[in-house]
Amino acid sequence: MLEGQGEEEAEDEEGVEVEGIDEGVEDNGEISLHALKGITNNKIIKVEGKVKGCNLSILIDSESTHSFLDDSTTKKLKCQLTSTMPLSVTVANGNRVVSNSACLGFIWEMQEEKFEADLRLLQLGGCDVVLGVDWMKGISLICFDFN
Repeated sequence: MLEGQGEEEAEDEEGVEVEGIDEGVEDNGEISLHALKGITNNKIIKVEGKVKGCNLSILIDSESTHSFLDDSTTKKLKCQLTSTMPLSVTVANGNRVVSNSACLGFIWEMQEEKFEADLRLLQLGGCDVVLGVDWMKGISLICFDFN
């Protein structure tokens, strides 16, 4: 997480838990509970990144369908956000949250390489960025050795 960012959850429109799915809400996102809470396991890789001189905590998660940027990180970095069609994201524990916007063309550095991707906004709480399968598809061959 960005330096100085607390563990407490912020009240915000992004990442609000929803009971049902409203019309006009895309329902195909998934995120692992571990990634949402910023906890690594054998299917998540944690790496450090950097953007605008600030350190980022990044999780590469093979169980998340989309890539997400923490809502409080966007505020600290003063990211330009774009409203999007709402995306209902199912958390591995069965809860659902909705993402209503994205940071398009987000550029960051990770392991001395520059990357750019459109990241959906979500209240993560445990990390700054979750890179999901959508991001991995754009990278050449990726091999995970879970042994």
